[in-house]
Amino acid sequence: MSKPDYSATRVLEIIPPQHLAAMEAMPVAELRAMQDAMTSLGDIAQAFHCQPRFTKHTGPKGSVVPSEAANILEDVINLLATYATAAAAISTAAEPVTANDAHDKAWTLLQYHANNMADNLPAFVALAAEMARDWDDARDRDWIKEHTTGKAAQEARMQTDSEDAIFDASVKLETANSLLRSLILIFQVRRKVSDVTDHDVINVLYDVMDRTVAAEEELDRLYGLEPGQPKQSAKKAA
Repeated sequence: MSKPDYSATRVLEIIPPQHLAAMEAMPVAELRAMQDAMTSLGDIAQAFHCQPRFTKHTGPKGSVVPSEAANILEDVINLLATYATAAAAISTAAEPVTANDAHDKAWTLLQYHANNMADNLPAFVALAAEMARDWDDARDRDWIKEHTTGKAAQEARMQTDSEDAIFDASVKLETANSLLRSLILIFQVRRKVSDVTDHDVINVLYDVMDRTVAAEEELDRLYGLEPGQPKQSAKKAA
């Protein structure tokens, strides 16, 4: 992890060095949990700060000003916000190792900047897109690490995608064949012995179904299914 940038914050002035050192050593998941807690506690404290009992009336006109209790509470709110800021700064400098790390880093930063970028929606959208891209890249790295490395990993990924496409196409053909059988049954029920048109339609439907059944059987063979094997229990694990 690179050194976090605290230059635009009061982190170094407010947070004790031992706390900061502990935070810099935390995994991103713990930083996310801590930032979430500090933000939530700050919101609760802010709600108390807005209550009338934290104000007092002064002067002949009875102007309303924060009470001493409100001033202390505001310091607590600022302290909590500073810890949340430190968590965001450390997360920004973190280099995720796994997809879970990237996921936690993304949500730590998005939660923090949701308020700070409230007046700059394009910047927030750009940050969200960057976090999503980083997460997607991390998931790809996890997949490659789990299965193999280098060219073999790419070939394995392509093989899996190809098998999934074959299976999905076979399922769609199976559905189409079921619909064709239903249509044939409907026409058989409706037809009259002298109705040549219905005979022609049924013959066309049979011809189409013969072709789709043959295509489905070929896809099943390519996927490795045995004849008559239910597809529901045949999907290969990713």
